[in-house]
Amino acid sequence: MGAKQLVVTERSDGSRTLDAVDRTLGDHPWDYEDDEAGTHVPRLGTQDLLAVGIELEDLGYKVTSVDVRDMRLSALDEESEDFWNDQILKAIRQHIASDPQFLESLVREVVVVGLSVRRPSSPFRLTIRRGGEVQPQPQGFDDTYLGDLREVWKHGAIA
Repeated sequence: MGAKQLVVTERSDGSRTLDAVDRTLGDHPWDYEDDEAGTHVPRLGTQDLLAVGIELEDLGYKVTSVDVRDMRLSALDEESEDFWNDQILKAIRQHIASDPQFLESLVREVVVVGLSVRRPSSPFRLTIRRGGEVQPQPQGFDDTYLGDLREVWKHGAIA
């Protein structure tokens, strides 16, 4: 199994559900939206991804890395990338990543485009990106991942 795409579907009874569907190489997140079916892709900006990281840490995951870019979404030099990665990981672990003062300083400098998490005592990693793309590494997206992402979604970190 390869990459998955997170999708939120509005049901006829007004309830909503979060699912992960197989993603085809070369597709864009918006390729998975369908207004008639009430399906949209979650838009995960910097603040959303940080909230996802905090929520997953609360569920026992460890955020192992953060993919940060400059304001034009270009790669940072290695020194800047290391600096911001360290700052953001520290903020997630200290639960200050959602603090307005921290966010204000962050968003003036960089954009978070993804984060990688690992389950405790597991070699498997899960990378979550801005457009709701989820990439398990090595391959293998199981029901535990989806259940945990649904828990995060219920807390409002994924819209």
